Amino acid sequence: MDDMDLLMAEIQSQYIDSLQSIADRVKQLFQEAIQETIYDYTDFLMTGWYQRTHNFENAVDTKLNIDGSLLVYIDTSKLNYYSYVNYERTDNNVSDIVPWLLEEGHHSGSSSDLYHNYNGRGYLENALAKIHSEYPTLILTIVNEQPQF
Repeated sequence: MDDMDLLMAEIQSQYIDSLQSIADRVKQLFQEAIQETIYDYTDFLMTGWYQRTHNFENAVDTKLNIDGSLLVYIDTSKLNYYSYVNYERTDNNVSDIVPWLLEEGHHSGSSSDLYHNYNGRGYLENALAKIHSEYPTLILTIVNEQPQF
């Protein structure tokens, strides 16, 4: 290796170390966004129905990708959500679509109850804003799907 290769390897190493050093804080900011936009959401229909488990918030995870990008995502394998509404009590696990449903909302038009009609919460946009407020030069891309590893 020549001097330029050594320098580039050192820069890459420092970059990866920097991303690893902020990963926990970025995860925490993402969780704060979920708390604010999903769990703190106030709706008179929801009040007192159940106690929050925080499973969705606790499913936030990070991974430093081989290309040097930091991934922050909802690990749906940590969720255990079943729908008894649209699946005629067949106990189908709907964990994979929960992040999308919470972000986008659901409006079936079939009823006015909480399970069939609710607005998207916008937790991804809130997370992006929170992370950018603390790390303004960090390049972020928000996607509403779990990365394939």
